[in-house]
Amino acid sequence: MSTRLLASERQAVLLAAFTHLGQQASCSLLAVSAREAGLLEDDVEALLGGGVPRDKRLAALAATALLLLDSSGTLTGVDLADLEAAGIEHVDQIEVAALVGIEIRISGRG
Repeated sequence: MSTRLLASERQAVLLAAFTHLGQQASCSLLAVSAREAGLLEDDVEALLGGGVPRDKRLAALAATALLLLDSSGTLTGVDLADLEAAGIEHVDQIEVAALVGIEIRISGRG
């Protein structure tokens, strides 16, 4: 599978989504995967606590995931412009949406 997001970025998106949805059992496994993918311990702990990673790009990607979850995947033009301004290009937004969409199906929310 071709992807623009780094493995660590994908793990950050998934960890943010699973934490937000209260999937604590899965979070432990994802935390291990996130560390193996190169996420710093501080960023993993921040995501596990529902917080914001120090890394600005990871923070923007995690915020994108939460925005998608909270809006049931419906983003406004303002949302999209804000994401672009935060450095999350359209192709990255699509990849985050796909990851979040898979999580919604797995968790039974969709």
